[in-house]
Amino acid sequence: MQAKPIIILAAQRTGTTSLNKALDSSGRFTTFYEVFLDSEAHQNHPANYFYWLKNVCTLVSNHNADAVQLLPEYLRYLASLAKSEVFFLDIKYSQFRHFAERFDVALEQLGVCLQALQIPVIHLYRQNAFARYLSNLLMLKVKKHYYQAGDKVEYQSGLTVPPEKAAQNLREYALQVSCINDFFAAYPLFIPQVYEDLFEGVNITASFLESLSGVSGQAIPPLQTEYIKTPVDYAQLIANKDELLGYFEASEYRHQVYEIVGHC
Repeated sequence: MQAKPIIILAAQRTGTTSLNKALDSSGRFTTFYEVFLDSEAHQNHPANYFYWLKNVCTLVSNHNADAVQLLPEYLRYLASLAKSEVFFLDIKYSQFRHFAERFDVALEQLGVCLQALQIPVIHLYRQNAFARYLSNLLMLKVKKHYYQAGDKVEYQSGLTVPPEKAAQNLREYALQVSCINDFFAAYPLFIPQVYEDLFEGVNITASFLESLSGVSGQAIPPLQTEYIKTPVDYAQLIANKDELLGYFEASEYRHQVYEIVGHC
């Protein structure tokens, strides 16, 4: 029996690695994550899309515009690598460019393909996009992506957050989240999953496991991840809190910012 795929759509810093680690730990699933990264180092991995494109794919065209046409064959290839009945594959927002230059065009082409193939889609996203922005900003500052129990963030103060860039990032992220949720809203194999409701400490919530059981056709045991949320108090970390609070005072994202750095 050929292994069946489940696709995870998400932006960076929304818990995909933690979720994949939890799925790995069950021993019931194969997880292929970050396979659309196109750096030279990543392309050496057999599961990587560009490794497959260069070394395995038998179709004539290998241009970005044909990526959606190539996707079914690539998924069959991953199924041959999977060591389980179900495998997971994540596609980040930033990697939509491999399917089409414009995000909305890539979403439509990718979405139509996935629905035609009847592939379950999980959309993992943050309600507080400002927290995601800060997480990414801190990651770039300290050069550390993930944390385990007992880890500490050495950088505890003095992080300056540029208000204009933050606002632009929040707008773009909100639009991407809305586009995906709207596009798949009527698709019965679609799970829109809020990051804030996915984890209870290191445990994956029972509500998500129930939804996952529904689309995978398998009973899912309790799952835990080895990673924890970034152990930092952003209210103490941010150096320009007053500037941020003033800039976002009349913004639609005011409550997201105040939740992190102040009080409404």
